[in-house]
Amino acid sequence: MCEPIAIASFALSAGSSLMAGQAQDEQAAAQSRANYNSAVTNNAMLVADYQQQGIRQQQEGQAAISEQAENSLEALRNKASMATSAGESGVGGASVNALLADLTRQNANRNQTVEQNLTNVRQQVAYENKTNHSSAKARNSSMPKPQRNNWAATGLQIAGAGISSYGQYKDRKAAKEQ
Repeated sequence: MCEPIAIASFALSAGSSLMAGQAQDEQAAAQSRANYNSAVTNNAMLVADYQQQGIRQQQEGQAAISEQAENSLEALRNKASMATSAGESGVGGASVNALLADLTRQNANRNQTVEQNLTNVRQQVAYENKTNHSSAKARNSSMPKPQRNNWAATGLQIAGAGISSYGQYKDRKAAKEQ
């Protein structure tokens, strides 16, 4: 006759092992969903960062064009004013041409500075985009990995519980016979 205590012990151990395995699988599934949601959020943030940087580049480019146009208009006004003043004063020749050339050079220098600043902004945006991409990639790869249950190990636990219950049964039977 089987001993009810050994059967109950085995059933409890087996049930406990199965429930623990199922709980671990459920936890792994929940972790997978959380990782997926985090990755979606990280990628959406990255896209938003790229869009923001694109808008920044566009605004900086438009501002540079406006500044260069204003520089050119100011240079033309200054040249016209200088040429008019020189003509009214009866001054001409190489000295006036040198002053007009200097105004042209100053305008070119200002516009070159604006262009260099725009290039620097574009480089900075490219670096920021690389950094944002690396950060998003690091966030995605540093998420906890889901740990699913090893059902083979659970089976071995159950088998071990069965062997243990059987051993307890044999020990109790031997003790009763003495």
